[in-house]
Amino acid sequence: MTTLLEIRENIKRIYSRYSQYILAAAKFLLAAAAISMVGEATGYSRAVTGALPTLILALFCAVIPSGGMCAVIGAVILVQLYVLSVLALALAAVIFLLIFLLYFRFSPRDGVLIVLTPVCLRLGIPYVVPMAAGLLLSPSAALSIAFGLVVHFAISFISQNETVLSSVDSDTLVESSQTIIGGIFANPTMLVMIAAFSVCVLLVYYVRRMRVAYAWSAAIAAGAVAQLILLLIGDVIYDTNFSIALVFLGMIVSVAICSGLAFFFFNLDYSRIEQVQFEDDDYYYYVKAVPKVSLRTRERTVKTISRTMRRHDAPASRGGRGAQMQSDDDRDGYDEYEDYGDDADAYRGDGGCAEDYTVYDEEENHG
Repeated sequence: MTTLLEIRENIKRIYSRYSQYILAAAKFLLAAAAISMVGEATGYSRAVTGALPTLILALFCAVIPSGGMCAVIGAVILVQLYVLSVLALALAAVIFLLIFLLYFRFSPRDGVLIVLTPVCLRLGIPYVVPMAAGLLLSPSAALSIAFGLVVHFAISFISQNETVLSSVDSDTLVESSQTIIGGIFANPTMLVMIAAFSVCVLLVYYVRRMRVAYAWSAAIAAGAVAQLILLLIGDVIYDTNFSIALVFLGMIVSVAICSGLAFFFFNLDYSRIEQVQFEDDDYYYYVKAVPKVSLRTRERTVKTISRTMRRHDAPASRGGRGAQMQSDDDRDGYDEYEDYGDDADAYRGDGGCAEDYTVYDEEENHG
């Protein structure tokens, strides 16, 4: 446990010193992954999803706010859909406009979740997003996660029906529009996941705020169980074809990641709980204080001890200088350094100082 605490303190120290660069690097990696996945799912134009454009756009996303990153990736998707079909472009533009309006209205600080949710879905661990959002953010994060799911399933539907969309003409425009909208928003898998993730965010948020021991651990467990139950119920009712083995595996990985987050952000020592009571003019206060687990480092104090050298060997008859020095030694408190006499005697062997000093008169020095 001490090793883990040392690692945590070192990571926190590094993050506090280089937080600006670490956040920029994380945004760069997330944007690069998202743009690459858009290119793999659509691939209609390499002008914005090639290696060099991806690098340039990811660098630009690294230095702008999360809302700007969402706008850049949305623009990449619209360029891809424009190459496929004008109808797909128009419908996607309307969907994105509604998403951004609701996003800036309700959860303007959680825009990174709109990008992170599709990326985690592609990696097979989408369940970590609602649990982490419930631990670290507010309930409004459920809306951003829902937007991310809509974007993911919209791109998947369009890529699976690109042949139909590319052959749309004016006679079948209305019918094709209804088919696209119905195919995106009536997808039972998407609806079940939106419901499960929203319930998970709310449940984790309220459980981790409860005044009970191990609240964050209980919140992680409650969120994982709630997602499992809702996903299994949705699979039975709507035949969503979830892979039970992959769901369990992804849930285990998500719980491990969230446990790591709890270790870094909410690591408390419940064995040292203190009950504090105090009052003011109007109220009595009963407070339960739970200390954080921290690594106690020993403070090393270096003391430098200097001692006055013995000068009894100096001649006392030459102008009285040796006697004066000896009396100065006595007056300066030479007895304080008698403990060091043994070490010096062991060095010399004759009871004197470790080094010999001879004092000469100025006349002899010149003579």
